Amino acid sequence: MPQPVHGIRQLKESIEINAPAQTCYQYWVNQSQFPEFMSKVLRFESRQIPTMTLQSNESIQSVLERFDAFILPVERIKHWLISGPGGKLYEFENKVILDIPGKFYSTVSTDPDDLCTQASLLFNETENPGVTRVEFEVSFWESTNIKNGTATQLASDILQNEDSFFCDCLRDFKTYVEKMIAGTNTSTASEPPFSPA
Repeated sequence: MPQPVHGIRQLKESIEINAPAQTCYQYWVNQSQFPEFMSKVLRFESRQIPTMTLQSNESIQSVLERFDAFILPVERIKHWLISGPGGKLYEFENKVILDIPGKFYSTVSTDPDDLCTQASLLFNETENPGVTRVEFEVSFWESTNIKNGTATQLASDILQNEDSFFCDCLRDFKTYVEKMIAGTNTSTASEPPFSPA
């Protein structure tokens, strides 16, 4: 009889890319391009939602003055359609919780059934100039006793099937970045404008 599963699980993959860390980071945050070159990503959409609820023009004006800005603080919600183990489709949403440009990028699932489902990337320059080690880690709380969200189910299925999902994604990313770098001789084209999806 199968034993109940309950606890934190982790998935880790890494790859070295022949590009500076800042360049790798900029290509990663431009996630609207992922379906074009990443075979596992079938669809990606991003939308913005206010980080606070405002009831009147006066409250909006107050916020604008307090933040000394011309726009309200917003949060990006990212919607994914993924082809996972065995070609099964997984649809879920996440949001960025920590972003250190050129260094670190972390997201968490917005589904309350995904307990502690977090993905992070670390961009580290190696001893070889112009070569970056990208480390991808997913942590999730897996349980057979409660309902799991879609992101948790995807991670669990990858782990249980020993699927190469994250390795494939990183290989696609490496191929894309190195192709883009090789296709240009100018530093401005090798570093895409910052436009987080």
